[in-house]
Amino acid sequence: MHVLVVYCHPVETSFASALHQEVLKNLRAAGHTVDDCDLYAEGFNPVMSREERLHYHDVPNNRVALASYVERLHRAEAIVFCFPRCASACRPCSRASSTGC
Repeated sequence: MHVLVVYCHPVETSFASALHQEVLKNLRAAGHTVDDCDLYAEGFNPVMSREERLHYHDVPNNRVALASYVERLHRAEAIVFCFPRCASACRPCSRASSTGC
């Protein structure tokens, strides 16, 4: 099976990173092909620009900036998301540096 692993964490020495590496190792050991999508390493920009929003409903054109990600999603037979969920507070992990995220 072709598995897309979407990983999102800015610190390569984090617990989340260790879990991500385990996911990759175990999927490959089970014989799956893996597309490892590390959003920070790839410089993914999650912010929608004004221009992108104005053309949001123009489906052929609204995918241009994200074409490589759309293609990866289409190729995937399964998707695994690896990202931290900080349980100590209702705030983004980037602001919760002492929580261990």
